[in-house]
Amino acid sequence: MGEPNFLGRGIVGLLLLLQLFSHSVYSQPVKVISMQTYELYGLRLFWFAWNQSTPDPETNLAGWRTFDYRYYGNYGFTQNDDPCYGKQWRGLVCAQQRVNDTYYTAQIIGIVLQDVNIQGLFPQNAIVLNTFTSISLLILTGNPGLTGPVPDFQMAPIKILDLHGNGLTGTFPWQGLYLDLEYLDLSNNNFTGEFRPIGQTANNIRTLLLSHNNFNGTIDDTDLYYNNWLNPPSIDASPLTMVDFSYNQFSGKFCNLSKALYLNTLNISHNSMSGEISARMFNNSGMPLFRVLDLSYNKFNGSMPDLSTSSYALEILDFSWNDFTPARFPRWIKSLNRLKLLGLSGTNLEGEFNPSVLSNLTSLKTLILDNNTISGILDFGSISNNFGHPNRTLQLVSIRNNNITNVTYNGTIASLASSITFNLHGNPYCNNSSGGTDLQRCVCDGYCVDTKREVSIITTQKSIMKVIIISTTLSGVLMALVICIATLFILKNRREKRELLLQVHERFAEFELKPTLFAFSELQKATRNFHADMKVGQGGYGAVYKGHLPDGSTVAVKQLLTPTQQTMDDFLNEVVLLTGAKHRNLVKLKGCCLRGNQRLLVYEYMEKYDLADVIFDHKGNQILHWPARSNICLGIAQGLHYLHAHVDPKIIHRDIKASNILLDKNATPKIADFGLAMLFPDEETHIMTVHVAGTKGYLAPEYATLGQVSEKVDVFSYGVLVLEVVSGRRNIDLSYPTGRAYLAEWAWNCCSEGTLLDLVDPTLVLLSDEEVQVQKVINIALLCIQTAAERRPTMAQVVAMLQGDMAVGSAEQQSSKQVHKSVDDHLFDFGNLSSDMPSDSRETVSLVKESLSSSLEIKSYLRTR
Repeated sequence: MGEPNFLGRGIVGLLLLLQLFSHSVYSQPVKVISMQTYELYGLRLFWFAWNQSTPDPETNLAGWRTFDYRYYGNYGFTQNDDPCYGKQWRGLVCAQQRVNDTYYTAQIIGIVLQDVNIQGLFPQNAIVLNTFTSISLLILTGNPGLTGPVPDFQMAPIKILDLHGNGLTGTFPWQGLYLDLEYLDLSNNNFTGEFRPIGQTANNIRTLLLSHNNFNGTIDDTDLYYNNWLNPPSIDASPLTMVDFSYNQFSGKFCNLSKALYLNTLNISHNSMSGEISARMFNNSGMPLFRVLDLSYNKFNGSMPDLSTSSYALEILDFSWNDFTPARFPRWIKSLNRLKLLGLSGTNLEGEFNPSVLSNLTSLKTLILDNNTISGILDFGSISNNFGHPNRTLQLVSIRNNNITNVTYNGTIASLASSITFNLHGNPYCNNSSGGTDLQRCVCDGYCVDTKREVSIITTQKSIMKVIIISTTLSGVLMALVICIATLFILKNRREKRELLLQVHERFAEFELKPTLFAFSELQKATRNFHADMKVGQGGYGAVYKGHLPDGSTVAVKQLLTPTQQTMDDFLNEVVLLTGAKHRNLVKLKGCCLRGNQRLLVYEYMEKYDLADVIFDHKGNQILHWPARSNICLGIAQGLHYLHAHVDPKIIHRDIKASNILLDKNATPKIADFGLAMLFPDEETHIMTVHVAGTKGYLAPEYATLGQVSEKVDVFSYGVLVLEVVSGRRNIDLSYPTGRAYLAEWAWNCCSEGTLLDLVDPTLVLLSDEEVQVQKVINIALLCIQTAAERRPTMAQVVAMLQGDMAVGSAEQQSSKQVHKSVDDHLFDFGNLSSDMPSDSRETVSLVKESLSSSLEIKSYLRTR
């Protein structure tokens, strides 16, 4: 099963981050900066620990450098040298306070370095973090080369501590946690030792993530309650809402949750915990916020706990692979009417399974009962009646390796395969499935074909043939001719299929790739035989369908329209390019399928449509505020920079447009549709093509008129796309008055008139400091759509300009007036935080915004208690 849908990283600490400081920017440039000597000393320690071992520090640690902190600490230094001013150091979040016209002070309130390939040890000086007296945010994630133990955090006022995805080792300094810590993520490291939060330390934690480490010992609920983590004493205290201890070596008994009224997620799967779990360990009066409970892969025994009176809000419940007392399928499950996933594999269930028990579970999507001793006859008709109509959501029923002896079903195989996926492999009923009935082959082997219908067709054809032969002897000659032609046709088809497969394997071998090849029947079943209800998109290339694979994962299946050679070339091109290219801003290709004239591509499923759907057609009623749009522009730029600079040979996409940018659940952009992409040798500056491909309005002038292809073709398309993101309209829209119908032309006019903000989407409400950011992004877009290709920036330069690591060029016409912005101690401003913080942390801000409703739900409930 997938990981639980957590509230979003950093929601608690970021809600209070701006209460720590007021950030003021003045129109008159300051000249002298003063920082505390000990903060400069702390930066020096980080730099010395990482600069020698981290590859490409000019990029990964852009702006970082060494200096004599003692000199600067005593006398101040110029703005060009200041880590918080001018060319800011990557990942630093600063608070600045003006003292007079030529003097201000600065403090470091956060360090955010995500996926920057840091290699080396965590600075081991005991006071390294204590030197930052105002730090609230420390996010060092996705750096597997960052190893060794972490220092004591005592006296560092950190609210958000996120160290997931590194290579850190040793025991964690639990005793050094600061009282104000609210978010702690240590997942995916190599920490060892026991979890011992003894004493009044960090008693405001809301999110505690320790998964995929080597922690051991017991989880003592006495400590949890002593620290007020599960039962806060007042409304203003912070209860523990999310706990993930999965994939560790914890042992001992289950925690008593009888007072944990505010818990949302508890995942302690893949450990060695044991003992009985009593229903009394859950709150009998209800746990209204409880959504996820995963106790799978442990050693719990005794009776399976009855949760019918305690956890009405559960959406994911997994008790799989525990040693519970043998019993029938629990009837109390029917009270969990919000349940979406139920996992009871390997829990010693026995007896017959009555699907009517699940009739009240209208939201259930996945039911997994593998490796039990469920027996008797299974009535698929009852399951289909309960879950097959449009108002139900059931997608997968897996009852593998049980004792089912027979299955009854009165409907057609086609209707069975198009509604719910069943998997009964490993039951007595499936012992002879290869030579059994159509129903057996469907539910046991996943091969759902109605052979009776095929036999009927064949029989009818033979009868007609017999009549023809008997009626006239002359038809024998004609029949012989028909047979010869048919034989030649069949041989020709077989030869073409062999040549097709050979062409495919040769293309894959040429690039040393082994993409996953899906069976057509598997994708047919996943999309309910490509049912219209599963279609999520349609274009000139074909259609895209939503599909559900047997493992429970959701995919997008792109079915190309025609079997022309051009389509075959586009198909192989996209498979080769996407299989070899891996980046967070490129859509992930899971595999492909070839069957006769069928060409199918299987992608990861994107929950939020494509960018055109969202900003032009407003599908899903999604509102993209400026921080989200800014993050989208940056993500697309980073994806193109990867294609142009980090793939060998580099890739020119040639069809960058809004409909080819997909958005995931966090509104992270993913570049898709590589059918027109070209491999570009490093030694070439440009290539001349005869056939110009792409989309009107996005084509660079030199490409549209001369067929000249270079990476600057993508840069031009990107600039047009950014203008669309800012304006919320298509680049060509003749419904607008003359002078505004063509977006690029209008943008240049606004630039020359100094009215760039006229381009902004009327539905977009901007804060004063965001207006400066918008003008900066528009100017970058204008640089990208310059007529002369050589004057356009590279995507590397675009990324640097968006991140503030490089000044915007001469096309920038924004006002020299700087913005006065002050953050009230009691006002939380997402836009200000997103624009002031470095780009590394914007993803965290986006997740916080998405999860704000969950936090408000918790706070609302606390107020009513």
